Amino acid sequence: MYNAVMVTFKSLSKTPFSLVEPYLCNCDLLSFVPRCIWWKPWTFLTWLIAFTNRNHICHSAMIVRWNGRVMCVQMTASSYRIVPLEDMVRQFPGKIAVSYLRGSMSKKKRYLASVYMVEIISQPYGWFRLMLLGLSHTLTLGWFYPNSCDDYESPWPPVCSEAYAKAMRKAGYDPCPKLADSHTEPSDLFESKRFEPMYVLV
Repeated sequence: MYNAVMVTFKSLSKTPFSLVEPYLCNCDLLSFVPRCIWWKPWTFLTWLIAFTNRNHICHSAMIVRWNGRVMCVQMTASSYRIVPLEDMVRQFPGKIAVSYLRGSMSKKKRYLASVYMVEIISQPYGWFRLMLLGLSHTLTLGWFYPNSCDDYESPWPPVCSEAYAKAMRKAGYDPCPKLADSHTEPSDLFESKRFEPMYVLV
């Protein structure tokens, strides 16, 4: 993991979306814990990701303000890649944490990052990348996909955390400088010292 902080998902206060909506900005980080839906069997894969980190973070997304609404922009296997954040909170209360950027990032760069994110999520979902990340957590196959600090333009479609990291880095704010975008997992973003976890939305 990258530079773990003392704040945990469980220690964050639960805060109504309506109270914080005016303060949410482009590029704020959304971190999810498992929200399994029994009639969508593929969502059980998120539990495999959550099992490998202490905060049980399984998914990452970006906040983007669009025509006066706060949107959740995410790389996901489903077709719901740009959805109103309020709807997500209503469906999954207590499952989504908001983190603010600790460093400075101009409005222009935040806007650029949001544009990059929308472009990135137009790609197919990175099932092959997900498989490699899963293998990297096994005792015998970690050598197959070792950690890397080198960012490069991979030909493989990304997963959620890779999409966020890549969009931010391209805009000039590397969220996990000691990890390549392709090796950045949802928990790495949540625990990065470049973010300040604030609250869990209800």
